[in-house]
Amino acid sequence: MRPTWLVLGLIVVIGAVAYVKLKDQADEHERSTTTSGARAPGSSASLPSLERTRGEPGVLFEEVQAAQGASADEARAAEILEEVAAAHEARDRARYDRAIEALETEAWDAPSARGFAVKLGWGVLEGAGRHQGLERVQRLDQARRLLSRGVYLESAFAENGRPTKARAELVAAIQKANIEVMGYARRMEGGLPGVTRPFEVPPGWVPVQIISRRKLAYGHNTLLYWNHAGNLDPRRLRAGEVLLLPEEELSVHILLDRHLLGLFLGDWFVKEFRVGVGRADKPTPTGDFQVGPKQENPDWWGPNGLVRALDPKNELGSAWIPFSGPTLPIAAGFGIHGTNRPATVGTACSNGCVRLVNEEASEIFWWVRTGSAGGQATKVHVRRR
Repeated sequence: MRPTWLVLGLIVVIGAVAYVKLKDQADEHERSTTTSGARAPGSSASLPSLERTRGEPGVLFEEVQAAQGASADEARAAEILEEVAAAHEARDRARYDRAIEALETEAWDAPSARGFAVKLGWGVLEGAGRHQGLERVQRLDQARRLLSRGVYLESAFAENGRPTKARAELVAAIQKANIEVMGYARRMEGGLPGVTRPFEVPPGWVPVQIISRRKLAYGHNTLLYWNHAGNLDPRRLRAGEVLLLPEEELSVHILLDRHLLGLFLGDWFVKEFRVGVGRADKPTPTGDFQVGPKQENPDWWGPNGLVRALDPKNELGSAWIPFSGPTLPIAAGFGIHGTNRPATVGTACSNGCVRLVNEEASEIFWWVRTGSAGGQATKVHVRRR
């Protein structure tokens, strides 16, 4: 690790120790911001003090490796984190809040800022155990959002590219918080502000109608997953049933070098899948795209002509989800799909598309949505790692 990062890690840790002395003041600040109304999770006024003093899963994320050369964002993050540490040392809450706000607005995606967010998330998660009911759930909601910022940190993966044990514990903590937050939301008559809102299913409506008529920013699996305890069978929908509609937009994040596809609602991690990606000579394009017209059981135009749906030679398998953007026209033919060769999933194997086993491709198909009926197409973010 380079000296710069050792110094940065030391600054943050020293700041954490100093700030623990302000625990009573910080707790009072947390109570006032939580009970006065729901704020955007991660906002500077609702961030807690650094209070993670036990629980080894978080230790790995205290030191964040730089990519080759520090980016401008990373340099700015380092500068702001020094100010955060100084505010801790000075016991100046207002100065601390201003520094956190600057971090969020100017360099929140920098690796060190993400690592810092994870530290905060562990602290919030631990602190949630001292509360009950709505107050506990609000803290869990905040914790899962902060912890989600560490899911794709470099330090979450070993040298061979595989997820580490610490990352598995991080993901498990997020998913446990997800279940409690969304389960509590199910029991609240009006939903959970900023997270869900209620909707009574009209007679004769099917899940697709709810998505299109309400112009929701996700596919119907997003409804079924949280309202039917993970059961994704759309036939279980009943007239008069009160669903809780997630308030946030679904997005797809694909990490090519990690062979992972992750689903996020807003800024919190939902679940992920192993994928096959483009070979070195035919790489999957990187960038920010959106879902185009998708098809279940598609035909495939292979090198020898048309291969019909359900034919064992059809390499698109059970689903075709194209993606495109300003730098990638839909005619380029890139997308997410199933496969007739499931053993290749998890490798660099394709002509540039992203492949999943058929069952999971079919599941993804109904998590995402197109821009039809005036709705918003799901965003797809593809990067190397």
